[in-house]
Amino acid sequence: MAAYATASHVQGGKLSTGEYASKALLRAVVSDITSRYSPQDTVIITALVLAMNSPSRTCLERYGWFIFGNQGRYLVYANPLQAAQEALDIDPSSNIDAFHGPGT
Repeated sequence: MAAYATASHVQGGKLSTGEYASKALLRAVVSDITSRYSPQDTVIITALVLAMNSPSRTCLERYGWFIFGNQGRYLVYANPLQAAQEALDIDPSSNIDAFHGPGT
């Protein structure tokens, strides 16, 4: 999925659902992260991006990620989980069952 959503011929394009491929990828990742943490946890999501990768930088910035620092040749983008959920219209309560073990 990541390879498809980030392929140059797809960048800036929409999927058959009408959603941008980049947004669908971010929604999938943030939804999965949401399902793995309690709402009481403080979670910061980071992404490493080459400074010359304008499409990825623009995408992350569109959904609230900001430059947090550098790691070698990469820029470190960061976004709190709650802000990412809001920017991508992810309802954290829809993943509430993930916080309970089987049979609880």
